[in-house]
Amino acid sequence: MNLGEIIRSERIKKGWTQEDLAVRIHTTSKTIQRIESGKVKPRSYTLLSLAQVLDFPLDRLTPKEQVDLQEEKFPIVPRILLHLSALLLLILPTYLLWIWVKRQFPGLKKEVLQVVNFQVNVLAVMIPCGFLAFLFFPVLILAGMGLFTWVMVGVNVVRILLEENSYYPVGVEIFRDRSES
Repeated sequence: MNLGEIIRSERIKKGWTQEDLAVRIHTTSKTIQRIESGKVKPRSYTLLSLAQVLDFPLDRLTPKEQVDLQEEKFPIVPRILLHLSALLLLILPTYLLWIWVKRQFPGLKKEVLQVVNFQVNVLAVMIPCGFLAFLFFPVLILAGMGLFTWVMVGVNVVRILLEENSYYPVGVEIFRDRSES
């Protein structure tokens, strides 16, 4: 049984559509369709997400797939710097960091897009509240969003140190990786 068949089988066991699975791992149903049909091989972070959501052990993969999965490890320091740049709520430092590491670690693009989408969504709430700060209520929203930003960045830095995938809740996904399988 190849990887696509395993994923399809596990998805069907759960009674999920391709769209249901795509939503759970933060990708598109087209990506799931292409993975299941064997047209593309999922990237390691997508594969890890699929294994986690579908509850199938990674040891069911072929030895070649396991080697490919182990090869795509990114160094901790650039990842931590990337997530700490989210505290600035300015996209420029995140973008400059991406320019610095993208040739060495093109797979970090997903994390860069997560951070940028998070920054844009937080700013979409904070900027209007900043203009209305003469009222008491928006000041509370500003303080809450600031605290939320610090907590989310802290949680993701700890997740990186524990070698887990990062995750930011995104209200509206502004930037998406068009090249992702």
